Amino acid sequence: MMTTQTQEYFFQFPAIRCYQGGRVQYMICAPMNMLKRIMAFDDAGDVMSRSQREVHLGRAKKVTGYLTSGYDNKTDYMLPTLVGNIDGVVRFEEAEGVKGGLGTLFISMDAIIHLFDGQTRSRGIIDYITARKDSPDTITLLLTEGLSLKARQQFFADINNNASKPATAISMAYNHKDPVNALVRQIVIAVPALNGRVDYEHNVVPAKSDLLISFKALHDATRKMFGLRASDEISDVLRGDAINLWKAWSKALHWAWLTENVGPALYRTRHIGTHGVMVNAIGIASAMMLEHHDAATIANLLNRNELGCINALSPFVHAEWHGVCVDAETGTVKCDTPAQNRAAEKLLAVFGLSPEHPDAWLRPSFDEDVSDELVSDMVEKVTKVAAEKKLDLAMLKTAIPERIAGNGETVKPVLLNMRRLRAWISEQFPQTDAE
Repeated sequence: MMTTQTQEYFFQFPAIRCYQGGRVQYMICAPMNMLKRIMAFDDAGDVMSRSQREVHLGRAKKVTGYLTSGYDNKTDYMLPTLVGNIDGVVRFEEAEGVKGGLGTLFISMDAIIHLFDGQTRSRGIIDYITARKDSPDTITLLLTEGLSLKARQQFFADINNNASKPATAISMAYNHKDPVNALVRQIVIAVPALNGRVDYEHNVVPAKSDLLISFKALHDATRKMFGLRASDEISDVLRGDAINLWKAWSKALHWAWLTENVGPALYRTRHIGTHGVMVNAIGIASAMMLEHHDAATIANLLNRNELGCINALSPFVHAEWHGVCVDAETGTVKCDTPAQNRAAEKLLAVFGLSPEHPDAWLRPSFDEDVSDELVSDMVEKVTKVAAEKKLDLAMLKTAIPERIAGNGETVKPVLLNMRRLRAWISEQFPQTDAE
């Protein structure tokens, strides 16, 4: 006579037993290297036959990268609790003499655990632990038992419907691992017009807020200004250039004066100068200028072309930006990429800035065998003579290329010699000679 003995095999975890809505729950802390063994992915088949969305492989990869980077660089990292249900035999043994539902949870090895919150996170964890097998990391799980498919689906909906994703602005402001975020925080502190006037909590500053611009807009604009990507290292030179440029722009647009004398909320109702589209336009316009000018030159040009406080209002009324970044019919301010690019072009025009190389007006007058250095030397000498003789440099930039057309080789030695250049300009433009 044969006898058959059935024996259950269990995973065993220290756990806390608790209750919500009359239903038992278990909180366990599992080694990450066990997650693949105890969890079943719930993303196959018809969507109504499961209680989870498909695993988002792109986000899972980011989770893996986040954990791997933290582990390798010995920096802090944290992942929230995974939430799921156990379908199988479960036994809980409460610890003797200990209050608070502390004990040991036994989960049958043939039980199935389906997550209804954190499935993509778990995929990233599994890939991380596969690559870093020596990691001692653990992950907490909050588990129910014996839920029906309908109940699991409802909890998935409840968790996601009640969740409130924070604004990107505050996530950026609180992210101390990204050097670009650190740079923007330093800009806020270093630029007087921005210190204490930046909204860290909203991507778009609320209409009635007394804050000037949003941290997100400043962040996005600074990235565009220097072509930065997330996690790019920031050099001391770049940091200094960024602070100087934002100081110059904030002064040129009179942000401090507007805050004190007009008020950001009232200013926003009729003017475009502090909207997100304009902040981004500043970043794009600066990037265009930086192609051929250094930051100090741009700042000097802005200071030279600075508008008076009261006069700074009129160029930025909504009507002046119709068809650029303001809808003429509805008055709606647009902030899409085309609107930002159009606004950047107009912003340069408002301040009389040209992104062209400073020598661009003279460069076409000579063949390629004349180096850029020589052309720059000529431009510098013409600029000095114009200042000496109090001549209109803009007029000379138009007239000189016309006078040397076809005679570049003849005029070149003249433009490279200050004495001969003074005599030539006096001869060519006698009516404007100050002598």
